[in-house]
This record gives sequence, C-alpha cells and structure tokens, in this order.
Amino acid sequence: MQKNFEVKHNLRGAFFLAFAVSGSLSIVFLVLIGLQVPYIKDIPILNIFLPILFIGIYIMWSNYYLRKIIVNNEKCIYVNMFGQKKEFRFDDIKKIKGDSNNVILYDNKQMRICKLEENMENLEELQYFVYIKKGVVAKCSLKELEDKVEKNYSNFTNCLKSFFSDKESLGIILEYGFQIEEKENKIFYILKFRAKNGEGYLAQNFLKMGYREYKIVFIGYNQDREMIFYCEKEKLNDYIKKLYRNFARLGKRKRVLKKCSFAPYERMEQINI
Repeated sequence: MQKNFEVKHNLRGAFFLAFAVSGSLSIVFLVLIGLQVPYIKDIPILNIFLPILFIGIYIMWSNYYLRKIIVNNEKCIYVNMFGQKKEFRFDDIKKIKGDSNNVILYDNKQMRICKLEENMENLEELQYFVYIKKGVVAKCSLKELEDKVEKNYSNFTNCLKSFFSDKESLGIILEYGFQIEEKENKIFYILKFRAKNGEGYLAQNFLKMGYREYKIVFIGYNQDREMIFYCEKEKLNDYIKKLYRNFARLGKRKRVLKKCSFAPYERMEQINI
C-alpha cells in the first residue's frame, strides 16, 4: 500500500459537484421568480445567474485544487475548500461513517473531522489505512479465507451465546447463518437472522406478508488486494443488542407465519433465546 497519497476530487467529480450546487441554486431562484416573490421578481435574470456562475466556478476550482486530504505515513492534513487546514493522525479516527454519497470521519470524541464524497480518488486507500490500524483489515490469501471466516464465525457464536446467557428468555428460537454474495471481485459474508416459536416464524407486520429477517455484513474480502475486512466489534455488539430488543418486541405480539418453510442459511445454527 502507498504511504504517501492524496484523497481528492478528479476534474469530473469537481465539475459534477459545482454543477449540482449551481443547478440547485438556479432552480430555487427560478421557482421564487415564478411565484412572484417580492424583491426577487424584480431582479434582472443576469444579476441572478452571474453570481451563481461564479459560485459554480469557485466550487469546481476549490474542490479540484484545494479540498483534499494529504496522507504522509501516519500524519494527515485535511484542506477544505477555503484553504483552511486541519491536522490529525490515523489514531485520531474513531470511525468512518458512510452513506450512498458521502463519507464522514469522526475523531475519538465523536466529533466530525471532515466530510468527503464517495467518488474522491484514493478514498478507499485511506479507509484501508484506518482499518488496518484498527485491526479490522488484514492481508489474507484466498486459500486462507475459509479458515478466517470459520474462526471468526465461531468467535461470534460464542459471543452471541454469552450475550443471551444472562438475558430474560423470550421463548423463541433464533436461527442465524450466512448468505455469500460476490460482486466485482469482492466476496461478502452476510450474517442473517430470523426467529420462530412453536407455531412458526415471527411475521414482519400485522398483514403477515412475510417473515422478519435481519442482516449485517460480517466479513468482506477483496480478491484483487487479498485483503479481508471484519465487521468492527463495537458495531457488531450494538447490532446484537438491537436484535434482542426487536425480537423481544416481536415475540410479545405473537404474529407468526404458520406452515412456512425456508431454505437454510450457510453454516446455519440455532439458539434458544
């Protein structure tokens, strides 16, 4: 892996961001003009769109030339679109939270360090560095993968049994196991959960249209990099707690799907909870 690199927009990404902001502002002003809003309706169109054009040009320029994260071994420097700098180290990053468009870095005090767009160059490289430091990512050959999965699945099973050992019994059976998915040279081991009692599987809602199933990505594997990604322990523990609360609520409603059978999961196991 590289030790020195930059996380930044390429020209296309910077242009798209500028176009999105400028387009949004243009639509807002056109709507206001169409609604005959006082003061705004009397402003010449050129006086509105020239500032918007300049805003778009600045956003494109600043995101292409200024806004970035400079990585130099353990040290990182975030530069925002106004040229202001913020220094931090990989150890300062507590978590990385992402959605469909953005990735946000948080420090050990749960304060936001910065927000990045998912299409930035070398963002994946930055994430690998962070996760390697946290022990979440490690080198692993394809031949070693199954052994790694088996070992971590066994550890998870022990943690699951330990968690439910001192909890109030819900009188239901929890089924869990894997669904394995492959996409673009990546392999995902997705943990799936469902619960049943003596009558059938717990139903999803009052209409009883389907059964309640939960899932979380447990392990991911990048075949090109030969890297294995583990679900963070803290995230997994929080998920198990949430799972217990949900099943406790569903179990009290007694909504089940009778006479239904489902295909077993990979490495499927059961535990009374």
